[in-house]
Amino acid sequence: MRQQTISPLRGAGRWVVFGLFGGFLLIIGLVFLAIGGLRALQTMSAFDDEWSFVPYFAVLIFSIAVIGVAKGRISIGTLHPGDK
Repeated sequence: MRQQTISPLRGAGRWVVFGLFGGFLLIIGLVFLAIGGLRALQTMSAFDDEWSFVPYFAVLIFSIAVIGVAKGRISIGTLHPGDK
């Protein structure tokens, strides 16, 4: 009886911990990518003076697109690989 209760809880806990840790690392990487892209676009001379808003807008659009793709890829799976 104990094995039927504790084993699934350990599996679920491990699933949640790895998911949170992976999500955290993904967010940190995407923030660094967005900041690097913004800095690269800001160094271009085409975006001087009246066009200085374009790099910010481009990074915003890129970030929204990444969020949309990530949201589309999220699926609620099962904790037990044998279950369907």
